[in-house]
Amino acid sequence: MIQEARLGIGIIGLEGAQAALAADYAIPRFRDLLRLCAVHGRYSLVRNASCIVVSFYKNFTLSFMQFIFAFYCGFSGLTFIDGWFLTFYNVMMTSIPPFFMGIFERDLPSEVLTHRPDLFTPLSHGLYFSCVVFLRWFLEAAFHACVIFYVIYPTMVNGDYNRQHNIYGIMVGSMSLFVLVSVVLGRFALQIRYWQLLQVLGITLSVIVVFAFFTIYSAFTRIGDQSTYWQSYILMSGAKFWLYQLLLFGSLIFIIDLTVLCFQKNLWPTPRDLAEREHLMLLESRRRKREPADQISNLGVV
Repeated sequence: MIQEARLGIGIIGLEGAQAALAADYAIPRFRDLLRLCAVHGRYSLVRNASCIVVSFYKNFTLSFMQFIFAFYCGFSGLTFIDGWFLTFYNVMMTSIPPFFMGIFERDLPSEVLTHRPDLFTPLSHGLYFSCVVFLRWFLEAAFHACVIFYVIYPTMVNGDYNRQHNIYGIMVGSMSLFVLVSVVLGRFALQIRYWQLLQVLGITLSVIVVFAFFTIYSAFTRIGDQSTYWQSYILMSGAKFWLYQLLLFGSLIFIIDLTVLCFQKNLWPTPRDLAEREHLMLLESRRRKREPADQISNLGVV
């Protein structure tokens, strides 16, 4: 039975350790099976699914912007973002948060999951990873890419950056990538359900790496190519750069995505959302019960 199953779980017993040695996981007591499946199994699925969908999202967004630009360059294969920026987009700029999500993410506390085994059932129906979830992330990435491209590209092509510095495509691409990274990191922050120090550190470190890389890369010239020289300083010294960041980041993340998330949680809540709400209400009621006792103890001390 253990050899034919996708995942073998053995129980260490008095009859010997053969089953435990042949299994993928071994537990000392049968009652530990609940925690193994409902808690550890769920967390494993949540972490893997979160890491996969956000990784596809950030690549879909960048690729779709390149796809839109192909219509403007005659499908010549030209990229409007510098090659080094494209390389380090996945290597340095947006790789840390998905990595930490794949290690530390969890959707509900363990005490809720152990008392609500019924929450395990929706996982088999594709709550976190299915064709529908994958399609939703793809459409969201396409929408974000279209908004970023069609807000930045027309305004900068006919703007003062092109006339003053004559670095048409590269400047537009750098501005688009700056905004894209901000929007992607903001979407990561909305996806994270379990905030702790390393999750905050991952988002913060990504922002620092982006600005540091752009600044250092623009401070040097390459042999035969000076299109990116001093580019980040020109961009960040203008009001347009910060206006684009505020406008697009605020509108896409805090107005659109956050509004959709709030409507979903309140109008079409999932069993997970209801369990989370009940847990928060229980914690609030416990806190209120402790307050009078704390006040009485403080009066007694006085």
